[in-house]
Amino acid sequence: MQLDLIILDGNRKDLFIISDQTHEPPPSDSTEESFFTRVFHKVQSAYAALEQRFDYQENVCATLRHATELLILHSPNLDSEEAGKRLERFLDQGRRKHSRWFWIDLVLALLGSLLTPIPGPNIFFLYPAARSLGHYFALSGARKARQLGVVSYKVEPRLNRIRGKLNHLDEVTQEIEELQELYGFSKLRALLERL
Repeated sequence: MQLDLIILDGNRKDLFIISDQTHEPPPSDSTEESFFTRVFHKVQSAYAALEQRFDYQENVCATLRHATELLILHSPNLDSEEAGKRLERFLDQGRRKHSRWFWIDLVLALLGSLLTPIPGPNIFFLYPAARSLGHYFALSGARKARQLGVVSYKVEPRLNRIRGKLNHLDEVTQEIEELQELYGFSKLRALLERL
């Protein structure tokens, strides 16, 4: 699957924004699901809700594990070679960070599993286990993106105007809507408002 990735170059730090995730399986409408299927769907929806609270850049890395092709959109300020270097730097930093945190959270989850006999929800196991899984997905995505053979680059002039107006997004509403429509970035405005 082709994923589109925006590199929005900033003064302090680059922001990487990925097109909407289309890899999620459609919800099942069968009323005769097995017990394990129902439990799996509940766990999956709980994890998806928790994932919305993760750092967005972590979710970008995690989504990259589904990519077979990557289209990098960058401003005219960057040439394709520099955009590629920034992407590689982002992936290397992500790989190091998520590798370290995967192991830390895994150890915490294993220690939390010792509290399983105590009645009630075991948050000392569940939360570190979910975080460990999130870091594993991000680590897998960073590794896969580094190994992708099909990466193409495209200059997107609208990014210059958006970058200059991050504090006044109402002035670039048209550019944001065009990017959302062209490339499938439905959450672009909300992400830019968080900066």
